[in-house]
Amino acid sequence: LPHCSVSDVTFPYASLGISRKGINYPSVDGEPVYLLTLIVFPLAEEFSLERHRILREAEILFRDRFLKERLKICDSPQEAYEIIVRESSHFSEIAKLAYKS
Repeated sequence: LPHCSVSDVTFPYASLGISRKGINYPSVDGEPVYLLTLIVFPLAEEFSLERHRILREAEILFRDRFLKERLKICDSPQEAYEIIVRESSHFSEIAKLAYKS
């Protein structure tokens, strides 16, 4: 998952872009990309463990094909947010990140 660490942030931020048509991008499977994610973490060393947990949980969450299909047809950012919050409620770090954003 695309991510970076920045000195100007104090807690993790995440963004999700959704393309219904797909974006021509060199993906692993050669198919168009419909979901783009970016997670920005604080640069501070004390966030290292949290960074690893969030990335692991996000990777597991976005492996779910059913989730990805539902996100691709969302009608609003709010609907996408609600799907992610509902599906990530059993992941402690992702749920915290979703509620902060």
